[in-house]
Amino acid sequence: MKRQFPFGLCWPLILAIVLAWPALDAGAFDVRVRSTTLMEGRDKPAIILIPDDRVTSISLRLTRDDGKAISRSGGPYDAGQEVVWEWAQPVGRQSYSGTLTVVYGDGQEGAMSPQFTIEVLGPLKVEVPREQVDLDAHTLEVLMDRPAGAVELVVLADTGATIYEGTTPFSGEAPGTPLKASWSQPPDATVIRIDIKGYDTHEFWGGVELSPWSVEIPHEELVFDTGRSSVRADQIPKLDATYELIDEAVQTYGHLVKINLYVAGYTDTQGGNSSNMTLSSSRARSIAADLKRRGFPGSVFYQGFGEEVLAVATPDEFDEERNRRAVYILSAEMPPVSGGIPAQDWTEL
Repeated sequence: MKRQFPFGLCWPLILAIVLAWPALDAGAFDVRVRSTTLMEGRDKPAIILIPDDRVTSISLRLTRDDGKAISRSGGPYDAGQEVVWEWAQPVGRQSYSGTLTVVYGDGQEGAMSPQFTIEVLGPLKVEVPREQVDLDAHTLEVLMDRPAGAVELVVLADTGATIYEGTTPFSGEAPGTPLKASWSQPPDATVIRIDIKGYDTHEFWGGVELSPWSVEIPHEELVFDTGRSSVRADQIPKLDATYELIDEAVQTYGHLVKINLYVAGYTDTQGGNSSNMTLSSSRARSIAADLKRRGFPGSVFYQGFGEEVLAVATPDEFDEERNRRAVYILSAEMPPVSGGIPAQDWTEL
């Protein structure tokens, strides 16, 4: 005897079923697609079956657009038992059609002809252009590669306190549209981290973490022998004192952001531009290596700027001690280009 079974659907899923047999007195045989839109790596396409009575067997045969055949079968199953059959699908939209056959414990049979479409989305790409982050105005812009649903911000102060948490809704703006979001904060707060989540119209999300915080470590300048870059023994106490300040900052802020160390070296105008650039880079490397050996936990970078950035303006070939210096910056992100840091060509130890 053939048996037709009604079916249940799970909103917002759309599953078109063609009933193959005349209706009989039967309870609802619940047939669901897990979701018609999935995120790659988070879930798989699946049909979920819940029989109304005990069944001897269930068999599923599907074919999708690219010709791939999907076959699943099993049983027996008790009434109300959830049966989940999954399969893999590459990123993209695929339509499926086929036959679902059920044999009940009393020997009756029923069949459906399921037809449905599933779209698998790749990871949502979320970007925040650093030049569009305005800490003074408390605004930033977010770019997404799918229609926009919302942007969520969580802003942390350097005390570790959450000073803002909120969501800006959007209405399906096209991929690549600059999405402006803003936050409020106490006037005396210093932002150390901004956690950004962008949601597409399916409520899938991708995240970006910004860390606009940095601090320059005060220190006593090292004295190097003329034309040399190795740290003299009598200069070690200066680095001892400097590292204490660095370690204190790491202990204070390291649980909030990953802290890296950037050492920039500079020279006076004595000597040629090329040789001064090389000398400042070598001295910055020596300082960076010494601080790294002391146990600095993050990444350490160095860069030389030679006589390109003078602390005190002088003519060429002028011996000015204040221009022979270094800058030590603790930062979660690469220091932005500025008057003191005119280029970003850092070398990691």
